[in-house]
Amino acid sequence: MTVPGLLPPRYLLTHAGVTLRLECIFPGDERKGLVPAYHFRIINEADEDVGNISFRVDDTPHLIHFAGHIGYAVDPPHRGRHYALRACRALAPFVAEIKGSAIITADTDNTPSLRTIERLGCQYLGNSPDPASVPKISRGCPLKRRYRWTPRPDDPAGA
Repeated sequence: MTVPGLLPPRYLLTHAGVTLRLECIFPGDERKGLVPAYHFRIINEADEDVGNISFRVDDTPHLIHFAGHIGYAVDPPHRGRHYALRACRALAPFVAEIKGSAIITADTDNTPSLRTIERLGCQYLGNSPDPASVPKISRGCPLKRRYRWTPRPDDPAGA
């Protein structure tokens, strides 16, 4: 799918045995508050689909405080193998090219995701506002820890 203004990556997004396969480019839906995004499948060394990662390329209060620009999920049978970390590092040159830096958030009790974020070398920005105090922008999200990730495109590790 092509979306005006959003082009697919011009190069292979891969790192440490993980390859990102572009699933779709979502055009966004302003009426619903959804921004344009790239959705990738995470493919491991055995050519197995192990999860997904998304890169949202616009800014809204909901993204900045709750959802973040980067979202990932690893399927339960494949957890514990650093696939989210490797997927982020595979995505790093594309994030650096398109946005420069990105907000990544995690639920305060999601230890595996928080470890991934720490391993990426992200800068802690603080917690999101109390979701109950901003229901319009929280959209039912729980409290989040917020980080800024500034990948360096010249670093092969993407950190």
